[in-house]
Amino acid sequence: MQTLLDMQEASIWRGRWGAGAPVTDLCRRIGISGHTFYRWRSKFGGMEVSEARRLKQVEDENRELKQMVADLGLENRALKAALGKKW
Repeated sequence: MQTLLDMQEASIWRGRWGAGAPVTDLCRRIGISGHTFYRWRSKFGGMEVSEARRLKQVEDENRELKQMVADLGLENRALKAALGKKW
């Protein structure tokens, strides 16, 4: 959530950066490092804040689905192991 707030603030200052203000000044005002700024720019480059929020939601949903698939795989292996034994 903090990242989204920082992105909103960054989008406000992006106008100044586009107008020629140095990136270091922008980063200092937002309170981030230059590396973070460039990483955000590469990831969220031309996105609006609403698009970035949606991206974050999709990434979270994808993470949950991957975890569910991993859990089901473990359960499946455990059941196969239990049923495969001779009683």
